[in-house]
Amino acid sequence: MVVDPEGHVLLNVHSWFSFNHGILSPEEVLRHAHDLGLQAVALTDINCTAGLSDLFRLADQHKVRPVAGIEFRCGARTLFIGLARSNEGLRQLNELLTRHLHDGEALPDPAFPEVWRTTVEELSEAFVIHPFGGSL
Repeated sequence: MVVDPEGHVLLNVHSWFSFNHGILSPEEVLRHAHDLGLQAVALTDINCTAGLSDLFRLADQHKVRPVAGIEFRCGARTLFIGLARSNEGLRQLNELLTRHLHDGEALPDPAFPEVWRTTVEELSEAFVIHPFGGSL
């Protein structure tokens, strides 16, 4: 994590639910965020939302605002990050993830504009962050 004296938000944090990419529990993420003076932290585990219930349940204790998100990946390639703006946004993100994990539907790739536009429209209650260096 990066120390941020201005109290900004970390938008892409992995917990131990991002296997081989995160080592902290959601509670430890909150504790570190508080110790760094961050106002909020977005938990964006890779193709997973397992840590979000702990994040939201424990956030008040650590005085850090929780933000629900998912880092959508295809293999080692990050396609995009979705951050829920509301409960409906989290539902939309989970629906997309479920179609991928349980129904075998390919994740939308920002490199294909027709499919990408439809996905962004479906995620109307989420912020969609496209990785730097990719194509739109």
